[in-house]
Amino acid sequence: MSEKNIDDYYNLSQLSVLSDFVICFRYNLKSAANLKKKLEKHESFRIVSVFANTLSSRRNSCSLRDKGFIPDPRPVFLYVGRVAVEKHIEAFLTLDLPGTQYVVGDGPQFKRLMRAFPSVRFVGAKKGEALAKFYAAADVFVFPSRTDTFGIVMLEALVCGVPVAGYPVRGLVDIIKQGETGFFDEDLRRAALRALELDPKRCRAFAEQFSWKKSAEQFVHNLVPVTQTFIPAQGNSSRTYEIPDSI
Repeated sequence: MSEKNIDDYYNLSQLSVLSDFVICFRYNLKSAANLKKKLEKHESFRIVSVFANTLSSRRNSCSLRDKGFIPDPRPVFLYVGRVAVEKHIEAFLTLDLPGTQYVVGDGPQFKRLMRAFPSVRFVGAKKGEALAKFYAAADVFVFPSRTDTFGIVMLEALVCGVPVAGYPVRGLVDIIKQGETGFFDEDLRRAALRALELDPKRCRAFAEQFSWKKSAEQFVHNLVPVTQTFIPAQGNSSRTYEIPDSI
């Protein structure tokens, strides 16, 4: 994201009115570094801390990698998410892939696409352990969206040891390590087939950095002791922040 885009998207001139002391922001890792530098240059922000998005890795079935849960021909290519036009899901459904394609999710296009692609397994929306079993049983997770900023479903697949395939667009390229945890390519079929070669253990190890434990460690690392009662607001010496005695 360019500096101009950051200015336009986050409207720093208005944001500074609301927060001229501390701002804490969660975003994807690569874009977070650019955003942090931009905000630190802005005269209204004294402290900037950026935290990565998080997910839970508690799904036991993910670590078991139970491929037998899906009895259909291998490999299994999986999509999880809303079945809607903005997800660009037809780019996945029209691929000529070996094995079986699965769609887990619901949405306004569900019935139409299920009729249009009878060879694809549409299983509806799943949650919790039921969803985790589909993740763990897949061989490749296909993420066809071109507009998502942070697809948490990619991390959910990775923590189950399933590599990701998608387009080289913002969101996916900020999360996936090319040739290690997935492949991105304008040829989505090629990306999906290449992802079959990747090591599930490396995918899970990468996803662990987005755990709640890691996020909590980031938070603790950014804590500083309170050493004074009043802290002047930068850029406006007449304004101060009073710290309650109870802190």
